[in-house]
Amino acid sequence: MSQKTSRLLHRSGRNQFGDPGDPPLPLYEPSARSLARDKEMISLHRTLNDEFIQAHGARWLKLLSGLSKAQVWSKLHPYGKPTLGTFYSMARESNTFEQFLLWWLVSNKTQALRHLGHEDLFVREQLRAFSECGRYYVTYGSCSRTFGTAA
Repeated sequence: MSQKTSRLLHRSGRNQFGDPGDPPLPLYEPSARSLARDKEMISLHRTLNDEFIQAHGARWLKLLSGLSKAQVWSKLHPYGKPTLGTFYSMARESNTFEQFLLWWLVSNKTQALRHLGHEDLFVREQLRAFSECGRYYVTYGSCSRTFGTAA
């Protein structure tokens, strides 16, 4: 079969024999129990993030105070990924740079705790509470970016 024929069949949703294939699956509707669990886990994740900010937020902001945005970027991303421009655009999504730094703290907990000088055992202990609810993506502050917490 020629490449042109293959492309045309693919665009029309057919295979090499011209068959349309299986019909699309019906839309999945989660049960009320599943929806309630999702809501509970998202709420727990947000609560734990607030507690994490209360425990480490002041020290985190103190660590980065007095640094320019470019210096903060180079400290948080020593390998240059994401780029400085991307870092600036991410920071603009929050109302203030301080709020962005708190978002960064909760969305990158492992790295942040290491920047604060904590050992791996302490980091694992702090993230243990997120083992179940951390799989549910949440937002923080005014930033619309979602994140999960790997435990």
